[in-house]
This record gives sequence, C-alpha cells and structure tokens, in this order.
Amino acid sequence: MVMVKVMDPSQQINPEIRSLAAVILRRNISTTDLDSGDAQDSENNANLWQRLSDPCRDQVKGAILMVLQNCSDWPKNVVHKVCSLATEIQGAMHEKQENMIW
Repeated sequence: MVMVKVMDPSQQINPEIRSLAAVILRRNISTTDLDSGDAQDSENNANLWQRLSDPCRDQVKGAILMVLQNCSDWPKNVVHKVCSLATEIQGAMHEKQENMIW
C-alpha cells in the first residue's frame, strides 16, 4: 500500500517518484514477470495480486481509480504509467477469475 500512497494526488510528491512507484507496482502485479534471480522459489514469484487479501485488493483498486480521476495535471508520461498499472490490475483480476472457474 505504500507504493499506492506515493501516487496519492493529495501528496506533494515528485512526478518521477510517482512514475517509479507505478512501474514497480505494475511489475509486481504482472502475471507474467518473474524474479529471474530467484526462479526456484515459486511462492516468492507468485505475483503480488494473488498474494493480497480481497480487502487489500479492493483498497488498491479504489486508490488507483482515485488517482486516475485526479491526475489530469500530472505529466503525460506519469499518467501513462498509472494507466498501464490499472491495465495490469485488470489483467490480474481477469486471470484470477479464470483460475477460479477452472
């Protein structure tokens, strides 16, 4: 949640730091990225989204939606990275639902 807090529009944080937080979160939520330095530890490599509790997932989704609603004055490249993060979250949500069906 710290990375999400860094992107909070009410916080006075440097745009580059917000951008980095979005990238780090996206990579950790990704369903395809693995920690290549620790490929043997499958539990560690399970993506962050799968390891979060449902209430925490809801908090992250709500926070990212709030960021997207209030980031119109941010630099375009930072907004793009937040949008990429939101897309990755949506993909992780979709994959979780597919896994539950099977």
